[in-house]
Amino acid sequence: MKKYKILREVEVRDIIYEDIDEIINLIKEIYGNEYPEKEFYERAIISSYIKDNIDKNNVFWKGGFYKGKLIAQMLSVIKHGVAFLKLTMGNQKYKGIGVMTLISFHMEQVLNNLNESDLKCIYAFVSSTNTPILKILTNHNFVKLGTTPMHDKNKSFIIFGRVSYDFKWKLITPYIAFCKYLYKTIKENGLKRLIVAQPIFLPTTPTQKMYKIKIEKIEDRFPYEILIRTENFVMNKGGICAQLYENEYHKSWYDFRFINDIPLDLKYQIIKKIVNDFYYTDEINSLSFVIDINDRQLQSLLLNLNIRYYGFLPFYLNGKDAILMGITKIHKLNK
Repeated sequence: MKKYKILREVEVRDIIYEDIDEIINLIKEIYGNEYPEKEFYERAIISSYIKDNIDKNNVFWKGGFYKGKLIAQMLSVIKHGVAFLKLTMGNQKYKGIGVMTLISFHMEQVLNNLNESDLKCIYAFVSSTNTPILKILTNHNFVKLGTTPMHDKNKSFIIFGRVSYDFKWKLITPYIAFCKYLYKTIKENGLKRLIVAQPIFLPTTPTQKMYKIKIEKIEDRFPYEILIRTENFVMNKGGICAQLYENEYHKSWYDFRFINDIPLDLKYQIIKKIVNDFYYTDEINSLSFVIDINDRQLQSLLLNLNIRYYGFLPFYLNGKDAILMGITKIHKLNK
């Protein structure tokens, strides 16, 4: 009965600036100084998330407090129609009393009320060594969808997802080389997908026209945003064709995706430039691309650049399924 008495006294509320010390203390109580997402030891980064939480700028952060002390928390970030869970953790002293379930309920109520999308899938990218959160995700029906490229020696993230609105069957037409991986993931997780394998025929290097490509890094907040522009193909103000993010703590460029409908030869040239810059940027070890699951031409071109398949991402691109592809330098660093 004591554990239910404790649960009744747990207050679930939004995280505010005054909670920063409690946030860091909770992380250290569970992980010491070894929490994989190192940025959350930085007060300035925590503050930026709290500001977005207060402003409801696609960030929602709930904490569970018992007698004024933070004992569990969950941070959700909304991007391109899906939610990403971070900092999902609870003090082991209060394990098994239902605190994480309570916080999850409050978070789900918030996400279900969002108007911008149905949030058909919730994602969590988790270190393979992060045993506490792996158990939490498993208990809340998250399934493994793939991994990310290694960003440090033997370090990568497992991609977990929980699909909420997979009520109708969808037909997907990926490049034939990926079908065996997709079939395995779809079958194991009971996803409603029908795969049609279709080979394609196209030039190896479709570069009929040369484009002027400019890469701009915006460093005013974490994570850094990298914008890719062109001067001679403008689909929107500023000529932005693609974007990705940089996480200096994980030495990675990630979430690369095209944000406009642009020609295949321009896509190819942008990717070649990003890959070339990646190999000449010493502080970055991993690079990943999010590709529309039905874009067989682009998938084939990426394979020709030795960029490999890493995972299946349901509803990842504003309701569209995607494939995660990537490369890593780690195998070269370990030689």
